[in-house]
Amino acid sequence: MKASQVFETLANAGIQAEAISLRDQNYALFDRAWLAQIFAPALAQFFQNLGDATYVGESNDCDDFADGAAFYARYLHHIAGRADATSPAFGTFTYMQASGEGHCLNCLIVSGADGVELIFFEPQTGQFVALTSAESAGCTEARI
Repeated sequence: MKASQVFETLANAGIQAEAISLRDQNYALFDRAWLAQIFAPALAQFFQNLGDATYVGESNDCDDFADGAAFYARYLHHIAGRADATSPAFGTFTYMQASGEGHCLNCLIVSGADGVELIFFEPQTGQFVALTSAESAGCTEARI
């Protein structure tokens, strides 16, 4: 997937152009089933192995978990020898929650039966989450 297509997918989800930061020209799409069945448990083990699985405000908080998950996804993509793209379409997403508090989790683009889809992953729980349209529009940074 080209960067322009990633940008379009994010923009179509209501994310403002100034909040979108793309760092590569070509992206690979992960499979949602692989993310749920393989990646999420492996990520939890990765955090455990680092001794980094406990939330600590400001020093090991939501952005640290999201950055760690984005790194681990890129690392797994790299060691798998994927030559079809420079990076997976997996990044961090900082936004205002409906509660008014800021939060950071992971955003990723996957391919599905209906084409490509923007989904969200909470690295602290290993679960996919749904954001409201207001939360998507409240994005302050989507970095992929």
